[in-house]
Amino acid sequence: MLTIYRRHSRKCAHRSKGGEWRKCNCPINLEGQLGTKYVRESLGIRSWEAAQVKVRDLEAQSLFPEEVETAPVTVEQAIAMFLRDAKARQISDVWYGKLRYTLETQLAQFATNHGLHYIPEIGLEHLREFRAGWKDSPISAVKQLERIRSFFRFCQASGWISTNPAGAVKAPKVTAPPTLPVDRQEFRSGRFRRSAEIHSS
Repeated sequence: MLTIYRRHSRKCAHRSKGGEWRKCNCPINLEGQLGTKYVRESLGIRSWEAAQVKVRDLEAQSLFPEEVETAPVTVEQAIAMFLRDAKARQISDVWYGKLRYTLETQLAQFATNHGLHYIPEIGLEHLREFRAGWKDSPISAVKQLERIRSFFRFCQASGWISTNPAGAVKAPKVTAPPTLPVDRQEFRSGRFRRSAEIHSS
């Protein structure tokens, strides 16, 4: 059986919490029996969730080596594969450019800032926090969310995640400006009548 633990740095304020402490960014080590050999090594991972995924993969691989894929897909790998697929579908250059900015610049930077290295690490709460940082207008934010949802649908269809976390993220509310009534001066000027004639033609 394999176990994981934090190897706290000397400067870590949580050293006294022990190796099972999850809320710091210290590297994670692996220790235990893997098949017929005893292993004790660094995983090169700082995310507790990603380390758990890695351990499950290693244990499954030792039992069924022919049925298990290697490591989980990273955020950067998933973005690159999604953009290649988008290019192959011959989407417009404008939409492709927006996809690149949303994923390569915004989502990738968010993942890096939060220590999210692998696609399975990104959950619903992460995406809600990601959405909260957008400075777009409501209409632009709706389009932004559409791009995020399409990316995670691709990840789900590719088998990298079991569910689409972006599907539960609610779109911003878009309120259309009300249509104001026509006053007497506008009606007498003829602008209203001309506009009505144009729309009825």
